[in-house]
Amino acid sequence: MSVASVVTLASGSSGNSLLVSYEGTNILFDAGISAKQIRERLASVGYDISEISAAVISHEHIDHIRGAGVLSRRSGLKIMATRRTCQRIISENRVGDIPVRGTFVQNEPFFVDGVEITALPTPHHAVEPSAFVIRFPGGKRLSVATDLGHMPLPLRNAMKGSDMIVLESNYDEEMLRHGPYPRSVKEEIMGPVGHLSNCVSAMTLRELVTRETRYVLLAHLSENNNTPEIAMSAIRSYAKLDGQGTPMVSVAERNAPGDFYKL
Repeated sequence: MSVASVVTLASGSSGNSLLVSYEGTNILFDAGISAKQIRERLASVGYDISEISAAVISHEHIDHIRGAGVLSRRSGLKIMATRRTCQRIISENRVGDIPVRGTFVQNEPFFVDGVEITALPTPHHAVEPSAFVIRFPGGKRLSVATDLGHMPLPLRNAMKGSDMIVLESNYDEEMLRHGPYPRSVKEEIMGPVGHLSNCVSAMTLRELVTRETRYVLLAHLSENNNTPEIAMSAIRSYAKLDGQGTPMVSVAERNAPGDFYKL
């Protein structure tokens, strides 16, 4: 029986990249750290950039595209994004020229080799941001949602009961409220197109997790307004996912590859 594997290369406000592998198909979801770091972290988990089938981009913010330009130009990595996201990346010219070689449409399944991916709209301050539901032959399902101010019902329904859920748990409300950010930035983060707090993420997981869910990975934690310990405490307090029979819950590593998850 074939097994899919999932490992984060980076996760947080300073950069994000997730590697998903199945039967020789290796897909990066986002390339938000430098090309050098991506190559090094891939090597540390046993992969070469030449083995990567594509990088699927969720949106145009720098912590999701930082390495995409160099990897596409120097390594020939196939970059995929929605049409509007491609246009924004090109118009802003923040990572140099990116020869995008594949676009996808939200709410319409597309394939990278034998792996089916559906991009779903997320409420975030970007031009056309996406979450992803990845379906593997045999029925296993992985859902990845970071950078969203709230969880819309269609996205919630699509993610519910996934074998693995990667969900943003960006900030602790008290740390953000009393932290050094300007008021306008705080309001943007806490707004409907900003990010999920630990408590909101925990309450969302109460709805998303079913008996089929084996793993929950908390992702995209803020470097200044959160800690892994505080995020996990919120999950224990509000999501009630630390009892017998519940999925394994962990926090994605910020600056290094995390653990491998097998589906």
